[in-house]
Amino acid sequence: MNSHRIAFFVYAHNLAETTRAIEVARACKCASKFFVHGGIHAKRITDAGFEMKVLRPEITIEKHRYLMDLDQGRRIGHPFRLSELRALVESELQEMLEYQPDALYLGMNLPTVLVARIMRKPLISVLPFAGSAPFFALGMAHFPEQFENWFTSIWPSRWKDQLFNWMGRELSAGLGRFNRILKEKGANPLQNMQDLISGNLNLITDWPEWTGVEASDLPSGYSFVGPIFADLDIALSPDILDLLSSAKQSIYCSMGSSAPPEYLKLAVEALKELQLPAVVATTSVLSPGDLGVLPEHIIARDYVPAPAVNSLASVALIHGGQGTVQTALWSGTPMVGVAFQFEQQANLQMMENAGVAIRIPARQYSSETIKRAVRSILDDPSYSENSARLRRSLQAAGKRGGALRSAALIQGFLESNDSPAENSR
Repeated sequence: MNSHRIAFFVYAHNLAETTRAIEVARACKCASKFFVHGGIHAKRITDAGFEMKVLRPEITIEKHRYLMDLDQGRRIGHPFRLSELRALVESELQEMLEYQPDALYLGMNLPTVLVARIMRKPLISVLPFAGSAPFFALGMAHFPEQFENWFTSIWPSRWKDQLFNWMGRELSAGLGRFNRILKEKGANPLQNMQDLISGNLNLITDWPEWTGVEASDLPSGYSFVGPIFADLDIALSPDILDLLSSAKQSIYCSMGSSAPPEYLKLAVEALKELQLPAVVATTSVLSPGDLGVLPEHIIARDYVPAPAVNSLASVALIHGGQGTVQTALWSGTPMVGVAFQFEQQANLQMMENAGVAIRIPARQYSSETIKRAVRSILDDPSYSENSARLRRSLQAAGKRGGALRSAALIQGFLESNDSPAENSR
């Protein structure tokens, strides 16, 4: 272990974010301490052997649901009241003044961006390609279907896409409260929304083969590292193994930890009608009991070993979150997906372009469209062939490849910043 130390700030209500940070910390050869404002997955951090400090105020499950509603377009508003944001920042500042890290790790915990600027500490951001500055700069974004209405429906798609790509780079609306706190602390203001999610080192957890973008096309400060997979210690239960291994065709269903419960219930209704063996991971969206009495061909659990179940399934019915998409890719499993927000839509669009998925627009999501998409994939061998090709490419890089590449880039970055850092972002 070297002398550098990193403060890992994690939004621990999100399973993929939590496990991704754990894997990066494991791969890094430096001191790591985690800081969370609560979160239903926070225990995984201490279970992995890391020191963790729970900060006040905590993000309650009710607040988490509000933030997910904002993220998925079901509400309009600001993520934090000014007093709330100030309290979050102050608690993090107090801890950082004591811990004195060499860098801060950012996932989805927005107050940390302000703390890094105030303390003039380097910020390491781990983020998907979809939504990143180069994604918008290359004009790759499509207008989010969550924002479609009667007015936008009359616009040409090309105009909407151009507008959204501009907004992704330049939009500054909504930064007032963040910048007010930065001004109070004498720190540089945020210029646009990209400043709220990016850092001095940006690790892109995607791969050129499915983004269609070469590493050389990324600007300075951005690097592809590939998927960062979780190492969840969950055994594959005998009943799931028996159900899937004896079936010629089967389905794995997971809507991550952020989907609206009604969407998962609708997926289960389609699975009942398809009458194919299926395993459903409810995660924190629902409890398995909320699905009622299920037929014998469907097994529901809160958590399952997703790579193992994916590898036994013929189709993955998912929500387009990066973790679920990339686990299906690793297993070579074609996907049927529905997106609840922009990043998920972009992930599924990339998978569709790669010939390994069918994306169902959220407004067309129904039992019938699910069944039709599943049958289309099962009847067309090209989906399995393309999935197998990407699986071989991904597995050649190794399951820990993304975490190890991240650690190497972080180490090089910290060594280049051993002189006092000036975070001028």
